[in-house]
Amino acid sequence: MYSTADSSVPCPGFADYHLHTALCGHAVGSMEAYVQQAVDSELTEIGFSDHLPLGPDRKQGHTMALFEMERYLQEISGLRQRYPQLRILVGGELGLYHGFEDDLQDLLDRFPLDYVIGSVHYFGESFVFGTPELSWTPRKRRREIGSCFELYRLGICSGLMTVIGHLDALTSLFPGEETAVIEGAERVLSEAAARGTILELNTSGLRKSGGVMFPAPPLLREAGRRNVPVWLGSDAHAPDQVGSAFGEAHALLGACGYTRRSLSKEGMHVFYPPF
Repeated sequence: MYSTADSSVPCPGFADYHLHTALCGHAVGSMEAYVQQAVDSELTEIGFSDHLPLGPDRKQGHTMALFEMERYLQEISGLRQRYPQLRILVGGELGLYHGFEDDLQDLLDRFPLDYVIGSVHYFGESFVFGTPELSWTPRKRRREIGSCFELYRLGICSGLMTVIGHLDALTSLFPGEETAVIEGAERVLSEAAARGTILELNTSGLRKSGGVMFPAPPLLREAGRRNVPVWLGSDAHAPDQVGSAFGEAHALLGACGYTRRSLSKEGMHVFYPPF
């Protein structure tokens, strides 16, 4: 077991690459407040990764607007100048969907980003943070689970996404289907291992239903067995969530075999199992 005793203690030298902004319409606080919280928490790197204006997420009003992308980049540029002691990256989170490749490439051609988190929010008939459809047959539930992990696979194979976001967040939607979730997620991890894609240990699961980080420990151990790099992300939607539970996350990483800190090929802080 891992200890939760140090979950709110500042973690010097850590990086939080999953921060949202009020531009997406469901986060709060100024971008500078997120930066100040990172400084107060003794983080050395952060990355803003607000929801990109593409796909079903855009249609649901859960993303920045396209015309706000320029403002997003300009504000981050200004924060870099005002806070030189903190490395600030600019990324984005894409809600994966079928046919995203051309849309995302066009966006990246216009607005270069340091990284892209690929997450699944809408898949089949489901919203990943919705409520379980208990009337569905086992066959239908497994079909939905398969559609979710197929989107992750497509995202990795595109070469356009850097990071797998909240991989098993769908678990609470499908009670009794834990085996199907694990099997689907393990196939994604195998693809990630082959291509060097980073897996996010997302601490927001502690704030959501289920009260566990994404991915859960069994999948984190499987990722370690495949030597998949892992980074930490709070998925902060408010300034006080920056670096949330990173002490607990670091302990969990160690318990699952991730005891080596290094840099990814993109130059971001990640964790690996020992050589």
